[in-house]
Amino acid sequence: MAQSVSAAPIVFDFNGNGGYMSGYSETINGVTVNVSSSSTSATPLYQGTFGLGVSGGASAMNDFGETLTFSFSPDEVKILNGLVVDPLRNSANVIFDLFGDGVLLGTFNVASTTSSYVFLNLGQYNWEATEFSFSAVSGSDQFGIKQLSVGVSEPTVLLLMGLGLLSMGIARTKRRKDSAA
Repeated sequence: MAQSVSAAPIVFDFNGNGGYMSGYSETINGVTVNVSSSSTSATPLYQGTFGLGVSGGASAMNDFGETLTFSFSPDEVKILNGLVVDPLRNSANVIFDLFGDGVLLGTFNVASTTSSYVFLNLGQYNWEATEFSFSAVSGSDQFGIKQLSVGVSEPTVLLLMGLGLLSMGIARTKRRKDSAA
C-alpha cells in the first residue's frame, strides 16, 4: 500500500455467458485482472448474467465458503465499489469477508433483495492492494460479482512527465549558454 491511487476509475464488468471456465482474465487501459476461485472443480468459475461466481459440481456456485479472488497487475489498485449479486434471490443474506493482499479488511452483510443486485460503496475505506478476495462465510453462499470499479495509481505517468520537464529545462539552459558564447 505504498502509493496513493488517484486516477479515473476502471470498471470491470463480469456480466456474460462464458459458462463454466477454469479462469478469467481481462485487460482494460493497461490494467489486468485475473480471477480465480477456491473451488477444487476442474472448472472453478462460472460466468453468467449475474457476473462471476464459484462453480463446483452439479450447479453453478454451490460450494459453501466459496472465495473469489481478483488479482490486479501491473500496479496496486484501490477498490472503489462493487456490484454483488444474489442470482437465485434467496431469502438468506450473503455474509462475506473482504481481504486485501491476504489481510482481512472487513465483513459485509449483503441482504438479498428482490432485485438481486446490491451495490457496495467500498471507496470510502481507501483500501489499496494488488489482490482482493471475497469469501462467503455464512448465510447464503449463492453470490457472484457482477462489476468492480477500481482506481489505479499512475506513478509511471508522473515519472515520465517529470523527466520531460527536466529535459526541457536542461535543453533551455544549454541553448542559453550556446547563444551567450
